[in-house]
Amino acid sequence: MCTGRVKNVNRIICRLQQCTSAASFRFSRRFLVRKTNKNLRGKRQCAHIDGTTMVEPEVEDVAFLTAINHYRDNQDMMHKSGIYEHTAVTACSRRTALIMAGTTLFLMFLCSVIIAYAGPQNDCPCIGEKPVFLPDDDGVNRSRSIIPIATNGEIFPWNNVRLPTFARPYSYHIKIHPNLTSLDVKGQVLINFRLVKDSDYIVFHSKNLTIVEKRVVNAENHDKIYEVSRMLEYSAGQQILLEFEETLSADRNYTLIIKYTTRLSRELEGFYISSYTTSKGERRYLATTHFEPTYARSAFPCFDEPQFKAKFRMSILRNRFHIALFNMPIKESVDDGLYMGVGLMRDDFEESVEMSTYLVAFVVCDYQYVHAQTLQGVAVRVYAPPELLSQTSFALNTATKVMDHYSDFFGVPYPLPKQDLIAIPDFGAGAMENWGLITYRETSILYDEKETSAAAHQWVAVVVAHELAHQWFGNLVTMCWWNDLWLNEGFASFLEYRGVDHVMPGWSMMAQFVLDKTQQGLKLDALSTSHPISVSVHDPVEIEAIFDSISYSKGAAILYMLEKFLGLETLRSGLNDYLNKHKYGNADTTDLWSVLSQHAKNTVQVRYIMDTWTCQMGFPMIKISRENSSSSNNAVSFTAMQSRFLLTSQITSKVKHRAAPSQYDYKWYVPLSFYTDITSYREQEVVWMNMTDVRFEVDPKVRWLKA
Repeated sequence: MCTGRVKNVNRIICRLQQCTSAASFRFSRRFLVRKTNKNLRGKRQCAHIDGTTMVEPEVEDVAFLTAINHYRDNQDMMHKSGIYEHTAVTACSRRTALIMAGTTLFLMFLCSVIIAYAGPQNDCPCIGEKPVFLPDDDGVNRSRSIIPIATNGEIFPWNNVRLPTFARPYSYHIKIHPNLTSLDVKGQVLINFRLVKDSDYIVFHSKNLTIVEKRVVNAENHDKIYEVSRMLEYSAGQQILLEFEETLSADRNYTLIIKYTTRLSRELEGFYISSYTTSKGERRYLATTHFEPTYARSAFPCFDEPQFKAKFRMSILRNRFHIALFNMPIKESVDDGLYMGVGLMRDDFEESVEMSTYLVAFVVCDYQYVHAQTLQGVAVRVYAPPELLSQTSFALNTATKVMDHYSDFFGVPYPLPKQDLIAIPDFGAGAMENWGLITYRETSILYDEKETSAAAHQWVAVVVAHELAHQWFGNLVTMCWWNDLWLNEGFASFLEYRGVDHVMPGWSMMAQFVLDKTQQGLKLDALSTSHPISVSVHDPVEIEAIFDSISYSKGAAILYMLEKFLGLETLRSGLNDYLNKHKYGNADTTDLWSVLSQHAKNTVQVRYIMDTWTCQMGFPMIKISRENSSSSNNAVSFTAMQSRFLLTSQITSKVKHRAAPSQYDYKWYVPLSFYTDITSYREQEVVWMNMTDVRFEVDPKVRWLKA
């Protein structure tokens, strides 16, 4: 039942009826119908007395509501939109209607003139003194497709979706106080950065944050303040530019100090509010984070790109009956007085290792935990609501064993002193690999022996192993930019099966790999709308789009293929070298291929082979035909031919014309393995298809061949 606002709507409709003629009403009808539908879209619905569905319009939308429902052909629409019907119409003269229309047009013109002259003027001091758009670090400006306009109406000088690289952050100190009742968040961040060239401005990320105070000082003793001449915010690019009255010198360290406020998000991203319900029906709240790929900027101002690795210190203010978690262990808890009559504690945490902003995580909750320890002494804890704690034992046992296996397999010890796993009631992804504090959807970490199915049981193990693989591939070594996301997700999706296979050998995980991973990746890759594994991405929307089965499953599949033709030990030694060479830093796909080529001892050129799989979309369909033998030894000859496979009944020339061009012309290096009726599966031969068709011979006794 709707009350209040709908009654006001009716009064406005009646007044409009009394001064609107049939002619003027017909003139405005189409516009008003469109406008009404647009403004009612997504509004809260409620039940009408007679059982029909009604929409409660917002106050701002009332001005667009008119007596459209006088027309019988719109009655059904008006019942859906919740506007009552009125039958009385009072006609006014045509002269009155024209006068009203003319008056309205005059007032609109007058308002536009006032707005034009009274609004903020563009007194941008940079125009005429320096280029409107600041060049990129290489001197070339790779501009956005539109001119960026700051929130104050000025042109935003930095015209690139990527941040400039001359300011390099090396440490953060974040102090944050989330109020789980009002959802208000107060924060302060100190960002220590170093300039590699002289500059009178810096650019960093911020999204939905209200900057209360900002200043830059020298990092050593904070005794020198560099005055900010202006601050510009470009909301669409989620960037803030600070311009200084004097130039900051290169090869010196500075500290950016920002105080800000924001709100706990109700979306499942950034710093957001979540809740669970106890068996007694009591609802309890917690605050948690999910920053991948570009949501750290909505929790604190930062340089929110993978390449900007830094160390993080964290201080969290909380109520006494809550606990706070961070990537690192707690250093100390101190009494921080009262806030609105409630006693506060401040938890200060140890400084982290160098990591990307998307891996930062913190949680405020009332959970409890179970714990264990790895062979190398790493503390492992699984956190959950108290009533669900009994369902965490399997995840704890799996995590402990998988971490020991990975440390041994990679030859690189886990670098942090602790590893927490926590169940989150509302979580968008299956899990998130935050370094030292992995967050999971409850169904991806909890296991009830009496209720959980066998498939769900295996799923918990796979997700736990997947996120732990990220602690090395993604966290210790991170891709330079999101175009190489597969270096994170492809490796984790490949290694998760080896991790679970070590813990649960009876599950035959590697036998499931082709069906679960390879086939899933090929399903999407068989479409003409697929994309390469390594794909160019720029803004947050494009980055989000590549978290798909190409990056995950196809990425895992080509690594499985790589293992097959290199050998497990060669791959293992190569990965050990790759991790040690790039630890606490960034790498790209070519860095991986370079290391693996060295360990293959130049028997194969890994980069040439794998670029055909990572730099073009699709995969080949191999047709093998038996040929008439012409050799003197009577060997049986076969010809293998490759062509791109597309999931369509008929590949028309029009479809081919639309296909994106490939520098490899949709040809691949294929290690074609096969066995015959006189050999075994374990004695497979390999014939290389070097972006061409290939002819090969087998023993004349062979009756059949399986490839």
